[in-house]
Amino acid sequence: MSHIRSIVHSYNTSISEHMAMQRVNIIFYSMTLFCSVVQIYISACVLIIMILCRSIIRKQCIDYLLYTNTYIALLFVAVFWIDMCTYSIYGQIYIEISFNGWWCKIKGYLMYISGCTFFYTFALQAIFRLRCTLYQRQVKLHSFRRYVILSISLWILTLFELLPSFLIGDVEYIDYDHHCQFAPTNIRGSITVYSIGFLVPFGLTVFCYIWILFCIREQTAALININQQASIRRNRIILKRLVILLIFMTMVAAPHALIPIAYSIIGYLPLWIVSLEWMSTSLAIVLFSIILVFISPHLKKLRQDCILYIRLRQ
Repeated sequence: MSHIRSIVHSYNTSISEHMAMQRVNIIFYSMTLFCSVVQIYISACVLIIMILCRSIIRKQCIDYLLYTNTYIALLFVAVFWIDMCTYSIYGQIYIEISFNGWWCKIKGYLMYISGCTFFYTFALQAIFRLRCTLYQRQVKLHSFRRYVILSISLWILTLFELLPSFLIGDVEYIDYDHHCQFAPTNIRGSITVYSIGFLVPFGLTVFCYIWILFCIREQTAALININQQASIRRNRIILKRLVILLIFMTMVAAPHALIPIAYSIIGYLPLWIVSLEWMSTSLAIVLFSIILVFISPHLKKLRQDCILYIRLRQ
């Protein structure tokens, strides 16, 4: 009789633990869903303002083109997150259901392509600013058409970079979370997507901005003290923006690196870890997109000009 009671007790305990995990996952995915909706609102607002204020951004159209590509990538990421969270929350309520299939894996693949393109847009911005610093008088190198082609090429690049991993099955269906992604337990897939999707654009961004600072220092080496002080202030502003940019880029990508590392060391991951991974990533993305409006001189100027334009029309 005592043996039967212990079996019943352990069964009831496992059911209660399972229900607790379900509640935790629903909470985390609901927060991710909320952040995704907020991100769509922010991205849509920025893109609409750029469209409505075309006359303001005409003189610096390439800068705003690159920011447009960034917020389009964020918009696509948020849309895929909403789809992912919807399926995951439904799956937590009806645990026996499965959404496994090629369409699920294709959506997961496209979600990662959007995320990788988001990081590469900052590398392209850094390359553009480096070229402007090195070749200030060669206007042909800064044509709008050239950067439209480069912006489109970013999407094609990330599409083919992750294609081998997709074809060999690194995008997997997570049974307990009811969606497809690069599983944290798949070390090969995690290393691939993190190195290609984050470390490469991150390294390019850092390299270009360090080169820009070096060029500015070289160009102002023979100037008088007043101009040297202005150059020092300019360098500090660039460094400040760079540090903020790199911190938030790292915050977005960190969960997707730390969780596989933890799994390789511990050999176990709790059932709520995937939902926590996406919740922390979505929160970092929302904060990043808001901070970007304030630290970017072009978006900051656009925001101020649009406010002034609206007041004048009133």
